[in-house]
Amino acid sequence: MRNAGSSTSVTAGSALRDVLEATLHAVNEKVSQKAGKWAGELDDYEATQGSVEQAGYEGAKAEIQGRNPIWAAIAGAWAGASTNLKLATVLFLVLMLLLAPVPTLLITLGLLIAAIVRAVRSDDR
Repeated sequence: MRNAGSSTSVTAGSALRDVLEATLHAVNEKVSQKAGKWAGELDDYEATQGSVEQAGYEGAKAEIQGRNPIWAAIAGAWAGASTNLKLATVLFLVLMLLLAPVPTLLITLGLLIAAIVRAVRSDDR
């Protein structure tokens, strides 16, 4: 009689385990669907925001994913920037590349002249 009773309890235990596993699987599926829906809604909302909000969002998302948040924030800011801001940024960078040698040359000439004046004054004493 013990064998019959123990096989019934094993069957009941395995049936209970199967029910719990199925319930856990169903709950996990619902949570995954809800998290995916929320992530999609958050992405849709963030796409309508400005560059500052997108930079923060992309930086935080990259940090969570283990990527470099600085580059992600820069890319997010660029993606959220208006066309006028992008155009102004590109023009500024081009002007800086073209005009950067002029201030560098002026500073170098100024330092050279200062060194010559200092050398001449020290020889006079």
